[in-house]
Amino acid sequence: SNDEVLEQNQIDFHTIKYGSKTYLTIDASDLLNLIEEAMQEVDEEYLNNGNKTVFDSKDKEYSQFTKYQILGLLYTESTLRLLEIKDESKGVFNVNNFERFYGKDKDGIIYYGPGMMSEEAIKYLVDVDRLAVNNFNKHDHIKINDKQVKITYQNINPYDYIMQSGAKTKEEIKTALEECLLLNVKCIYICLNRFVKDNVKAGTHDEELKKLESYKQFNGLSTEEKQTAYALIAYNNGPTITRNKMLEGKLFEKDKNGEYVVNVKYASKVLNYAKEFAGEFEKGLKQ
Repeated sequence: SNDEVLEQNQIDFHTIKYGSKTYLTIDASDLLNLIEEAMQEVDEEYLNNGNKTVFDSKDKEYSQFTKYQILGLLYTESTLRLLEIKDESKGVFNVNNFERFYGKDKDGIIYYGPGMMSEEAIKYLVDVDRLAVNNFNKHDHIKINDKQVKITYQNINPYDYIMQSGAKTKEEIKTALEECLLLNVKCIYICLNRFVKDNVKAGTHDEELKKLESYKQFNGLSTEEKQTAYALIAYNNGPTITRNKMLEGKLFEKDKNGEYVVNVKYASKVLNYAKEFAGEFEKGLKQ
């Protein structure tokens, strides 16, 4: 219906200044709606495929991560900057006026997209999660707004996604941005789940989970909260180093400069933002 079409395009993309540059961004409330939609679709796809949740082998739902945690992750990674606007006077919805936005780590490795996911993580998601474990028939594609979108490192970057979509008008650009965000959220959500499932899932990885539970730094957190924190640390540092350090009892190890070897602060940063967002938006619901 026309009403639905109108409603669909009400997402508010606008600009923010960051340093000396201008970026296209999205309102947190709009992004939350997209996150919810993406998570529901992933849950459905995976459960229909006979997949169980990651936290406990006895559970029946797909996941325990919340939309606020994913919003917190996106905010931590890119402060919701989607792409750079070269010259605001030349128009905000002008493809010739866009510049790719990406992050670089201290080793010079480039990360893409609002979730700053690595190329390796995308490959792992496609080859391991989608193909080897879940055996989806179009394992390198995922459904976004009723069309099959290829899961690639390029496609999680809004600039590249818009360019390959051939979008020209404001509406087409907004649609491409929305699809790209849905793709990002699905990739993040699947990855976080995979990190728990592969490393600290109750019922299949009890030894590892016991090790995780033994860290006094996690005292006061529930088992699920510890698993969530673990997944976030693995997301930011890579699953191999996170798992190895955790098993060695060195997850909170510091180097000679007193810096954490594994960035464990990342998890608390994301979870603090998640708490803030939940407070902000749940408060609105209660009134």
